[in-house]
Amino acid sequence: MALSATTPVFNPGIAGPAPTPAIEQSILDGMTSGCLIETPEGARLNLSGVEIGEAEMNAILWLLNNAQSSLGPLLSLDLSDCPGVSKENIDAIAGVLRNNSHLTELSFQPPVHERGALTQIPNDSLRGEQLAMALTVNTTLTHLCFYGQGIRDNGALQFAHVLRVNSSLTSLDLGHNGIQPNAISAIAQAIIANSSLLTLRMFKNCTGEAYSEIAELISKNSTLMRLNISANQIPEQGAIAIGQSLLENSSLIHLNYFSNEVHDAAALIFAEVIRNNSTLQSLDLAFTGISDPNATQIAEALPFNTTLTRLCIGENTEVVWQNAYPAFATALFSNASMTSFDTIETMDDESQHLISAHLERNTLNARNKEATLLELLWNANIDFLQNNS
Repeated sequence: MALSATTPVFNPGIAGPAPTPAIEQSILDGMTSGCLIETPEGARLNLSGVEIGEAEMNAILWLLNNAQSSLGPLLSLDLSDCPGVSKENIDAIAGVLRNNSHLTELSFQPPVHERGALTQIPNDSLRGEQLAMALTVNTTLTHLCFYGQGIRDNGALQFAHVLRVNSSLTSLDLGHNGIQPNAISAIAQAIIANSSLLTLRMFKNCTGEAYSEIAELISKNSTLMRLNISANQIPEQGAIAIGQSLLENSSLIHLNYFSNEVHDAAALIFAEVIRNNSTLQSLDLAFTGISDPNATQIAEALPFNTTLTRLCIGENTEVVWQNAYPAFATALFSNASMTSFDTIETMDDESQHLISAHLERNTLNARNKEATLLELLWNANIDFLQNNS
């Protein structure tokens, strides 16, 4: 993306320049193919992978500030994997968000090569300060991804405050930010009283001993539907508490829990969850140290479940599961909802063949049910129109 010299210089503290055909054309000419998508409702800008310089930021800020242009309002801005996004850039966007009433989706992620391990996350607690402050007054942004920004505890506490006062955010991603247990607890406590957030992604932080607050969140919040707390160094006691909270929850449909400790006692709790929970649709327990006997217990719970469609339980042992693989093949014969089960390299051929056949049967039946439902709805609509014509 290379913008021309006529691209306006923007001061986020004042109104943007009046839109003119020349300015609009300059922005359009500068966008690489596919970056700017125009829709009847407004524009969507995906700059994923584009290096962000001064000219690019000028164009972004102009689009955010000029909803009345022929391009329409900017509805979505994706700055994932973009080199060059600075704290000053984020602050400038935050300044516009205070008064912006159109943008609904905003994503920041560093380039893949800059993410590194948990211990290598940069410490920049002020990086999201202005953005968090803007979200205390903004009422239109619904999706925010602030992944890998190094906000750590101080920055996370600012977002905990946002979750207490903001009622428009429905999806928040604070993954890979080096957030420690105290700040995780503050976020969890804030979400307990929040009735608008539907999706929370906290991948690769350090929940650790804050598992009791996460469990309390799951048991008390009745609106959160998707939770990713994978790779959070949660001990087996945490898995037990979180599993027990799932027995009390009736809203969560997706739980990503891979790369935490589950092991033995907690695995039995998750087997009970599968047997008795009637809302969970997707569960990821990969890389959690589940043994062959306890994986078998999980398998034997599947015939009693009618809502789970995806179960990921692979990569739990370097030893071949002698009993669990055949148990899953047998259990899925009697299960009508599962359509996705991770393939495990050490699985014997017969079990893999049977599992694949059962999943294919369920997928086909699900499609037939959907087609039948659509047909019923169509016929009902035709009957209504005929009866009221």
